[in-house]
Amino acid sequence: MICRETGEALAPISERLGLIESTLARWLRQREKKNEVLRGFRSVAIVPSGEIQRSTYGPQLRSKVTEIRDQKTLQEVACHLEKTVIRQHKEIAKLRLDNARLRGQNVSPETELMRGGRYSIDFAAHVAERKYLDHLPLERQVRAMERAGLVIDSQTLWDQIEKLAQHLQPTYEALLKAALKAGVIYADETRWQMMTKNKSCRWWTWCVVSDEIATYRIFSNRSQDAAARMLGEFGRVAMTDGYATYDALVKNGKANVNLTIAHCWAHVRRKFIEAEDAYPELSQPAVEMIKDLYRIEKKIPRITTDTTESERKNLTELRHKIRQQESRPKIDEIRKWAFENLPNTLAQSKMGRALNYMLKLWPGLTVFLDNPGVPLDNNAAERALRGVVVGRKNHYGSRSKRGTEVAALFYTMMETAKLSGVDAAAYLREAATRAIKKPGTVTLPSDLT
Repeated sequence: MICRETGEALAPISERLGLIESTLARWLRQREKKNEVLRGFRSVAIVPSGEIQRSTYGPQLRSKVTEIRDQKTLQEVACHLEKTVIRQHKEIAKLRLDNARLRGQNVSPETELMRGGRYSIDFAAHVAERKYLDHLPLERQVRAMERAGLVIDSQTLWDQIEKLAQHLQPTYEALLKAALKAGVIYADETRWQMMTKNKSCRWWTWCVVSDEIATYRIFSNRSQDAAARMLGEFGRVAMTDGYATYDALVKNGKANVNLTIAHCWAHVRRKFIEAEDAYPELSQPAVEMIKDLYRIEKKIPRITTDTTESERKNLTELRHKIRQQESRPKIDEIRKWAFENLPNTLAQSKMGRALNYMLKLWPGLTVFLDNPGVPLDNNAAERALRGVVVGRKNHYGSRSKRGTEVAALFYTMMETAKLSGVDAAAYLREAATRAIKKPGTVTLPSDLT
């Protein structure tokens, strides 16, 4: 039979009414407990003819049950009721509860997250998206789902995303490796709280970002060993914020001998802005000269993922030419100005620290002159860490080492999807579905475009 409103073929009446009736019955029982029987509802349930008296509903609810004898009318009401439920309860539609196992409704093998489990891949992907992209703690999600009619606890939600992470592990590891194949990467780190039963301590979220991929790992420290684990055998250019650990890796031989550390002009600029209240006559010229470097960069068209190889080559040559003609003289001017003013400032003053900070990092600050692929700053890494920082503020960190691993995995997949212009939840669903069908399958964002 065809639905008059949508023109779509209708499933067998027994299948369609089963989910509708069980869902409405669940809402009915909840509202009976709250003395809010059927508030805002036009229909309650549909039962076969003659079954009202034998239904499981309480006495005061039986009068609200609709008995329909005509099969054609029954089909039309079912179609209308399905649309009404979805329209009145948008949160149910968002949660994709049609894929979760409600009373008597089994998840299909194709969307089953775990063998014999009650919830689907779609449900787990939704929970992960809400926590690691929208930054909603699990307990807050529990309350939202309860308002929508699904009674569940935070441990169950955690079980779903932890199982989802197991399926996505091969893809996560592939993304870690793919990011390190770029010619230039951005590296940064920020604190992450580990909350155990006995104490709370500070861990660190490390990120490595390329133009298309953002990867994260969470370690218990901020040491050279942690940096070495993050960078691996990477042997090209790493843009950093001046944190000494990266330079120490090269000096101590813990990194690839070909690794070049570049430093960030945005951080240098911040140092001079911090000194502006005490040394306005020195700070303002420094900030203006750094602004000039950015003005020069704006003259060069940006290289994007859509840029062809021939265009990329031409733009790279143009960038190198402009930097030699305009940026190098400006760099020489900044260096000359710094040495002229350094003797006139106290070493421990704000301006003295700003000047010494810049001159100490000078080799890394000038890498961009000879390598046209290197940007002026590390802002790409800082942007990639914004989601981590917002999430940290909302759910305060992790409660176990496994929690840090799951967080790093989902932040990697969410932020990579954003950089690649792919819907994050769709990416999770597709990667998990492929991995369940064929364990070990790797799905990159480019596979969805």
